[in-house]
Amino acid sequence: MGKILKIIAVVVVFLFIALAIVIGTFDVNKYKGEIIKLVEQQTGREFDVAGELQLGVSLIPTIRVEGVKLGNAEWGSAPDMARVKSFEIEIGLIPLLSGNIKISQLALDTADILLETNKEGVGNWVFDTAGKKTGPEKTEVPQEAGFASININEVNIKNSSLTYKDGKTGNLTKVKIDNFVIEGSTFSQSLDIVLNAVYNEIPILIDGSVGSLASLTENKQFPLDFTTRVGDAVIKIEGAVAEPRTFQGADLTLEIKASSLTPFAKIIEKELPDIGALELTGHISEAKGIYKLDAVNAQALGSQFNVDGLVSLNKPLEGFDLNIKLETDSLANFNKIKDLTGREFPDVGPLHLKGHISEKDGFYHLDTVNANLGKDLVLLNGKLSGQNPMQGFDLEIKLNAENLAKFNSLAGQELPDAGPLQINGHISEKDGIYLFRGVNAELPKSKLTIDGKLTDLKKTDGSDLNINFQSTSLADLNGFIGNELPALGPVSLIANVSDRKGSYHLQDMKFKADKTDMTGNMIINIKGDRPAVTATLKSDLLDLTPFESAKKEEQKVKKTKVFSSEPLPLDSLKSMDANLDIIAKKIKTRDLDLDNVKLVMTLSNGKLVLKPLNTDMGGGNFAMQMDLDTSNSKTARLSTKIDIKNFQPSSLPDYKDKITGGKTDATIDVSGSGNSIAAIMAGLNGKMLVQMGAGTLKSSSTTKATTDVLTSAFNAMNPGAGGSEDTEIRCGVVNLTIKDGIATADKGIAFDTKKMNIIGSGIINLKTEELDIAIDPQAREGVGISAGQLAELVKIGGTLAEPKAVPSTEAALKTAASVGAAVATGGLSILAQGLFDRSTADSDPCATALGIKPKATATTTTKTEEEKPKSVTEKATDTVKDAGSAIKDTFKGLFE
Repeated sequence: MGKILKIIAVVVVFLFIALAIVIGTFDVNKYKGEIIKLVEQQTGREFDVAGELQLGVSLIPTIRVEGVKLGNAEWGSAPDMARVKSFEIEIGLIPLLSGNIKISQLALDTADILLETNKEGVGNWVFDTAGKKTGPEKTEVPQEAGFASININEVNIKNSSLTYKDGKTGNLTKVKIDNFVIEGSTFSQSLDIVLNAVYNEIPILIDGSVGSLASLTENKQFPLDFTTRVGDAVIKIEGAVAEPRTFQGADLTLEIKASSLTPFAKIIEKELPDIGALELTGHISEAKGIYKLDAVNAQALGSQFNVDGLVSLNKPLEGFDLNIKLETDSLANFNKIKDLTGREFPDVGPLHLKGHISEKDGFYHLDTVNANLGKDLVLLNGKLSGQNPMQGFDLEIKLNAENLAKFNSLAGQELPDAGPLQINGHISEKDGIYLFRGVNAELPKSKLTIDGKLTDLKKTDGSDLNINFQSTSLADLNGFIGNELPALGPVSLIANVSDRKGSYHLQDMKFKADKTDMTGNMIINIKGDRPAVTATLKSDLLDLTPFESAKKEEQKVKKTKVFSSEPLPLDSLKSMDANLDIIAKKIKTRDLDLDNVKLVMTLSNGKLVLKPLNTDMGGGNFAMQMDLDTSNSKTARLSTKIDIKNFQPSSLPDYKDKITGGKTDATIDVSGSGNSIAAIMAGLNGKMLVQMGAGTLKSSSTTKATTDVLTSAFNAMNPGAGGSEDTEIRCGVVNLTIKDGIATADKGIAFDTKKMNIIGSGIINLKTEELDIAIDPQAREGVGISAGQLAELVKIGGTLAEPKAVPSTEAALKTAASVGAAVATGGLSILAQGLFDRSTADSDPCATALGIKPKATATTTTKTEEEKPKSVTEKATDTVKDAGSAIKDTFKGLFE
């Protein structure tokens, strides 16, 4: 519109020049040629008046000119700059006598004006008058514009056009004026305006009134009351401007309705966002560059805006003081203006926002700013930095959320399905430090309180937070951590969390879940080649039973191997370092309680050391040392020592009703290497010794528990007993020597019972898991059992996964020979010394198994025909099968 006003001014100046010439000539047509020549000299352009110059002489002379043409610049795109069909002006003579100009009417019909610039930006309205000036050029001193007293009663322009070409950009602007009327009775009275035009194919209609020429020239109060139509958009303005020439002191009431911003975009020749329909109403006033908005309401983007307050249009983000209200059905509506906002909004809503926002000294101050997202509420008080909202803020926050998962799109990540949630507290930022004061987050069954400071997590230096977490159950956290925690509670965690020089510190930790508790300190260092954890922890009770999954039913498909050949995850032990010192008065598990637990563990570059792991269990003591070296990425080297004293088997749930007494000692000292459990066992070296004291195996129904295996085995060796009596054991020994994956028992398996002694020898091949063990039951004197009542020598073969018992003297003797060769003690010396000579009983088989030579005691071995081995074998066949199955589970259990 500014360009149009300039164009009109050029036309008016041109017409006034022509008017002055005409008025100064009495016989107008007589001097027509001279007038044309004079204009050409002054403009440097061709000038022509095709029609007659008409002058109606009276007190209000009328001057009419027809067929006027003014040539264009030499570089112009068309020969003519202006062509006017007719121009008519009525001027009052009497006002001229007093130095005033009164124009009763100024009419312009069918004027075609072309304004354009060349590539250098020079306009064709710059006339070439070079060489026509005389004397030195005078420098004009700018003065306040001094308008003569001009009174225009009516201006009427019709059927005219104006074209503007920009030589630099190539942009073309066309204005077609069908009718343009300005009427005002006096110089000091307001003007009525009617404009019907087309601007760049956009119809424009203006109908209304504006201030007088006097108020415009004197820069005084300038009223405005008009309606403008731009395309289908309607703009109504009512009010006044105190200083119209600078448009200062405006006091206006606005009303805008538009189906889109497209018409405005074509007029200002700039791209505007597609916001759809727009409605705007309100009152706007200006004073000293500050605009006051009063009840400004806007509907656009499927949203309703209400604004009251102060804002500067020159710097709208500085010094404003606004009360705002926003209602929208979805934040995604604002994606149509994402080029302005710089971000993509999620499809969440409806949103209701209201509050007071102001700017001072570079900070946005929020006063009771409420945001309702559906049933969720956010309340903010405080300030935000205008440069970076995440720096220098100081906010009181209150959040009530129906469910955290509703904020997934806002957060840009999956949040847990938890709620309702309440958060309140004070959060501020200064110099990169976030300060938390009384920040509380509450779910229905959980509460978290945070106080302290938090730095940028990437710096890992300077954070210091006090955390207090309370919950009714660990299961309340399942949605947050992605794991299934048990319903154990109530839960509390109090700790100080800080980061110093590349490490996170958890100090003064106090954790409690139901009866479980833990206190201590922890350091997590993330600056080295690998994360490193150092912890000193203490507990009165660690109840692990809620974390143990229910026992699975025994698999129907039996495994062919006990030791897995799956590669060990060797690299996992090299992913971090650790140094742990844990003391617990009691650790409860489903099967066993551990008392006075002491664990010292170190892990460094794949080298794991347990030294020691001590605990009291089952009425005895368990001590363990272990070295596991996985620093070689292909092979793990294992070395472990286990020492068990006075362990009571009945302390295990499966043995509680099966055995009494039988306190057990065990010593295991083994080493091996490999990339799987099977590979380590295949090359295992060391010793294993298990000693059992006096006890009783109780008779029971058939089951695969170990106690029943022993009972079944004793019944198989003594078929006549029938399995109805308890078995009293005086002692038991399993003594194995392990070399290169071969475990050898040279009379190393023994049980001394009230009615019989049992001696066993054999080999367990840990490489193939094959068993080759011979067991010899011997009746004790005076117990009422004859040798004929006992089974023959029993051979236990098969594998650890599927052991088999076979009654066979020949097979057992072969086993004895192989044992002798394996231990390199003279080949068949075992047989030669009468290991299985049933005429000589071992009075102390446990001593024998321990390597202590007892004195032999003669026993009656004469058998009647009815007691010969063959008949006994036949009698014992079924029970031996049961014993073999039971013994299989016994030995399988030793190595699982």
